[in-house]
Amino acid sequence: DADSKYFQKDIWKYNSALSFTCFKYSPDQRAACLGPRIQCFQIHGKLYHVQGSLNPLPDHQLQFAQLFLYDFHFANNMRQRNNINIVAEILHALTNILYNINCFINLSKIA
Repeated sequence: DADSKYFQKDIWKYNSALSFTCFKYSPDQRAACLGPRIQCFQIHGKLYHVQGSLNPLPDHQLQFAQLFLYDFHFANNMRQRNNINIVAEILHALTNILYNINCFINLSKIA
């Protein structure tokens, strides 16, 4: 169906919208790695998963793990606002799955 095709095409958007942390790295800037051909992902040096505060910075939107501390519907609406190019119904279904099977979401609410 159309939702399946859209999800498969833009799976990275949903992965980003539902992630607990962000990922930082230094991209490979060698000439051999740049250009119009297929890019392979290489890590040189250090790799970081950035876990920020559970409280948002002043004048910033809630994001990542911060959203899992809130009501399902509020958090889902925030994810939709932060990621305007995703299908709301797909995001809702994926969020529902995560809330039902991911034990860390429930643990984060009582910690």
